Amino acid sequence: AQTRDSLTGLPNRRELLERLAQELSFARRHAVPLAVVLADIDDMQKVIDTDGHHGASLLVCAVTELIREGSRYEDVVGRYGEDEVLVVLRATTSIAAASYAERMVAKVRERAFDVGDVAIRATVSVGVAAYEPDGEDVDGSLPLVERAETALQRAKQAGKNCVAAWQPAKS
Repeated sequence: AQTRDSLTGLPNRRELLERLAQELSFARRHAVPLAVVLADIDDMQKVIDTDGHHGASLLVCAVTELIREGSRYEDVVGRYGEDEVLVVLRATTSIAAASYAERMVAKVRERAFDVGDVAIRATVSVGVAAYEPDGEDVDGSLPLVERAETALQRAKQAGKNCVAAWQPAKS
């Protein structure tokens, strides 16, 4: 089975979920935290409308590369969706993951990306979720990603270009 994304060369969704399952198993067994960060490029349709699908593809490559460069060697960075990057942060608490995510948001916001003949600005919205040994358990790797997706939606609703951390629903 294909494990690499053909556009970015990074792990694809299937490979990311497999690696996340392994990391979550390790985190539970060794009682260490594990965080996931899901970044989504904001307003991608505007990029497609202005710079075409090729421009959008160039932007996806540039943003994923910037995120990969800002990550540790042991972090797993991959393409999760069309314009989504998922990062699995080993031995990282929710607070540390949010700090990492804030740095990524700032790096993307500050950079002008070459898209063909033009340089464009882009932003990302980011959702963060974590498994913490002393916190509530997570039922598998997919629910951890679902928590990050929920947080990502909150970041989008908050006006984009920001980070939101998953919070359990108030009872």
